[in-house]
Amino acid sequence: MSGWVSLLAYGHWRKAMPLTGFQQEVLTGLMLGDGHLSIGGKAKNPRLRINRTDRDMEYAEWIAEVFSPYITAKSLRRTTQFDPRYEKTYGRVAFCSRRHPDFMDAYDAWYGSGSRRVPRTLRISPLTVAVWLADDGSVHQKMRGGFTSGIELKFNTSSFTAEGVEFLVGLLNARYDGGFAKYGNYKGKGQYVIMTSTRPAKRLLRDIDPVFPPQPKARRWREQLDISKTVPDCPACGEDAVFRNGFYYGTGTTRLAQRLRCRLCEHKWKVSV
Repeated sequence: MSGWVSLLAYGHWRKAMPLTGFQQEVLTGLMLGDGHLSIGGKAKNPRLRINRTDRDMEYAEWIAEVFSPYITAKSLRRTTQFDPRYEKTYGRVAFCSRRHPDFMDAYDAWYGSGSRRVPRTLRISPLTVAVWLADDGSVHQKMRGGFTSGIELKFNTSSFTAEGVEFLVGLLNARYDGGFAKYGNYKGKGQYVIMTSTRPAKRLLRDIDPVFPPQPKARRWREQLDISKTVPDCPACGEDAVFRNGFYYGTGTTRLAQRLRCRLCEHKWKVSV
């Protein structure tokens, strides 16, 4: 019997207890990301549902372990999904807990208004942010003129209202000393993302690295924490919006220094080459 199957069998008979602080933080991260709490038909209690690509099976197994008191032998299974846009079938992994009153407080907080809303009582922690980023986040290297100038971190928040996204921006800025902002409203549809630049992104990644769940993304992000920048931050304003502005030459054609310029404060300076 495989590890996760035996775990599911164990969770099937184990008596459930109220959500621990760890489970509550993970659940909050899932609700910010790909998780859903639902009550259907004549049911009185909610259950937790998550659907992900089958490449994230290890991550799904970790979620099943976190919520082991609330699962059955069928809570974690592989499925397929046909995408008519590309006429391709993709592998998926589906997680579904059993219904339980321990999820009711979270259900009321997120769906009490009748639709999904970011609760104003929400608080974030490194674990919450880690799960949120694992679900709906991305980190990319920024390139300018053929050289690496830093990293860009993004949260997809298209399922939340503008007010909810602004509230989340406030929480992130308070925890990571600013730098996060709301962008988007694609075609006026009210769909937004939260983005930030290198310094706040690195503060966030270092904060969540010790608790990041098992997922392939983490390896790439850890590499980007130590990214070797070919252009320094601006010494005047401290931002990373710097670009190369030609060379300073000595006698003849010998390059003595690289000219640099900040896009934000227009500060100019030279560094030896």
